[in-house]
Amino acid sequence: KKEEGREEMFANWSKDESRHRAKRRDKRSQVLRAQSIDENGYRSAEMLSVRSTGGGTRVSFRTNRPIRSHWSDYTSLDSAESQIVSCYASTEGKVDPFWVKTRFDIGLVSASGPGKFVRTRMVTLTSRHVIVNNLNTDLEIRQHRYPGSVVVSAGAKAPFHLIYGTSKELVTFRILPTSKGDGDKKAGGIDLGETSSVLSSANLSSSSSSSQAEAWAWTGSFRINEPGDFGLIARANDSSSSFLVRIEIRASDGTLFVVIDREHPKCPPFRIVNKTAFERLRYCQKYVNKWTIVDSFSVSTYSWDQPLGVKGKTAISLEVAGDYKGERTYTMEESGQLDRIVLRNPDRILYVYTIAEGPTKVLVLSDLPNPEVVHDSRSSPEEQRKQEKQLRLLRQVDPL
Repeated sequence: KKEEGREEMFANWSKDESRHRAKRRDKRSQVLRAQSIDENGYRSAEMLSVRSTGGGTRVSFRTNRPIRSHWSDYTSLDSAESQIVSCYASTEGKVDPFWVKTRFDIGLVSASGPGKFVRTRMVTLTSRHVIVNNLNTDLEIRQHRYPGSVVVSAGAKAPFHLIYGTSKELVTFRILPTSKGDGDKKAGGIDLGETSSVLSSANLSSSSSSSQAEAWAWTGSFRINEPGDFGLIARANDSSSSFLVRIEIRASDGTLFVVIDREHPKCPPFRIVNKTAFERLRYCQKYVNKWTIVDSFSVSTYSWDQPLGVKGKTAISLEVAGDYKGERTYTMEESGQLDRIVLRNPDRILYVYTIAEGPTKVLVLSDLPNPEVVHDSRSSPEEQRKQEKQLRLLRQVDPL
């Protein structure tokens, strides 16, 4: 009898579970199509009602253009915090290979309506990543190490989706030079004077159609999933010219705006100063090997080639002719007196130290130690005599 009772209870439970499954299928079959912003910039709104409010309102999303995606995981519309909805491209039917592995990230914000519509939830869907090009030249942006790019015109903004959604959220870009005959003020497509105010839509391309795109190299990769700001350097393929860029990632209502702008000329991330009377130095980021030469009594501004570092390290390599050690490495996080360089000529000692000038870190190579250091415990009487001799030589040199 006990076994028969268990079988009857199990049969009743199976019937109840089947009814619940049927209800869940009915809920999933309720599909609402919401159009995106049209060509004239108008937003569309759709009304949505749910059949049951038990357990809150949970919905799933998928995209239809430019490619149909799989349904996303269910997301609650009752949360007041911004959320992220991820839709992975579907491979059913005829699919453009460009979109096969794309992940469409959508920002979702749910809030109560204003005034007498307080009982209505207003659900806003936005692009998760938006590229804002504040430069006066076009930019080509792509996911790091993968083909397929988006061209963002000067002064414009465009949504950006990860073409390979299972990979790391790293992107890189390069400058698209303007055509010849645009005036003498432009250098490699960068206007050194006024900023362009031309607005145009972004063009999507799997490969650059401009032969001039090869003039500039791809920049170092950086993350676009974390708010913050940092600088990097854009270089020509032959390293004949470079351009400092400031990147700021701002979060607003579920959207991350990746703002690309020119670096402030007076506040670069780093400045390399050569205060020696005779020696030339050269420097680069560690493991990058794109050297820059700084002559005597000259200054060079710099930003990282690879903001994330190479082999987990961000440091500057410095070389001075005649140094028996060759290449020396310094992390710009340190401050004060860093090193003393003994040249092959025993009468020459150079000093390396860092100082802060506002937000700029300054690496100095000088004939004299850091003036902010009152006493250097490593200086012997013999070294002090060498410093006095170097002072006498410096008095005879006109830095101009």
